[in-house]
Amino acid sequence: MNKNQIKQNNKIDNGINNDELIDRLINKRYKILEFINSGAFASVFKAIDLDASFLNKEDVFVAVKIMLKGKRKNTKEINDRLNYEVNTFAKLSFSKNVINMKDVFEWDKYYVIVMELVEGIDLSKKFSVYNNILSTNEFIYYFEQIAKGLKEIHDSNIIHRDVKPANILITKHQKAKISDFGISKIKSIINETNEDNFSPGTPRYTAPEQFINFESKKNIYSYESDIYSVGVMMYEFITGTTLFLNTNYGNSNVKEREKENFKKHLVKEVLRPRYINPDIPQSIENIIMHCLAKEVKNRYKNFDELLNDLQKAKLELDVKKDFPEMNWEADKISNMKLNYNIRYKNFIEEFPYRFTIPTLLIVFVSLILFIVVIIFNQ
Repeated sequence: MNKNQIKQNNKIDNGINNDELIDRLINKRYKILEFINSGAFASVFKAIDLDASFLNKEDVFVAVKIMLKGKRKNTKEINDRLNYEVNTFAKLSFSKNVINMKDVFEWDKYYVIVMELVEGIDLSKKFSVYNNILSTNEFIYYFEQIAKGLKEIHDSNIIHRDVKPANILITKHQKAKISDFGISKIKSIINETNEDNFSPGTPRYTAPEQFINFESKKNIYSYESDIYSVGVMMYEFITGTTLFLNTNYGNSNVKEREKENFKKHLVKEVLRPRYINPDIPQSIENIIMHCLAKEVKNRYKNFDELLNDLQKAKLELDVKKDFPEMNWEADKISNMKLNYNIRYKNFIEEFPYRFTIPTLLIVFVSLILFIVVIIFNQ
């Protein structure tokens, strides 16, 4: 791949040319070193904090999220609101399970978010080799940290709104850290829009009330919405399968498919985890189903309640406090085989006629070939 092709690929639909930003000095403090990733909203880079380097601090590297300003008139008001949000996020700067958001400011034609740089990998990629199935030990170890991080975020009066594996980073020391909290709030400030105009999170992990909010344009987000999203993650990582079977929507567009996925969270019954794998402890299943209650009033009211039940399960199952040793490979492989079988069973139950047409087609072609052979031999 030549340099021009690289530049073209790095210029994502967010309007940012990532190559042009490499080696740039931002705000006379942060020098961009390398591109990390990008999405429709922003691009993320690794940078060095020259002030921290000058003071010989340990954490000299930071993650810098850059987004275009666009044509905004109320720049001062936007900056004031961003500063207010940064002060709110600063309360979480000493959290062990939340990525520290250090600064938000205006620079050139961009708005910039400076965050703690975590050398690690997100939750889904971390365990992809095991079909994203966690042992009971791992499950409690990681989700206890995730719940603690989200509790701290909620205690700071912030609703995450997009809890998913991609926003849970696992460090090289096996610590879970929550990322991208408050990003929807910052997006709304920068774009001078109401938060309700944005998509209600990721369809696969969204709570039922978030879909209602999206449809009615009413702000009915709640802390329990984040708890539901954690429940979806728990379900996936203990069973190794998605909460709801992915459906082929034919030629429908992305928005129509997202709407269908949202509706599943509203109306479709959840298959209990122990039906997929009877070896899952009952206490773990109870926690997951409590998180996944469709009615907000029937869920955990806060992460304190969830953590309390996780602690009870931990004692009941005699789970060690420190990081569990990697000795559950055989169980995971067994679980994977079981999950493939249950996925096939669920697939047939939901799509009983899916193989009818291909089967009839094979029979028809075979019949034609048989007739041709008979005619040829006459």
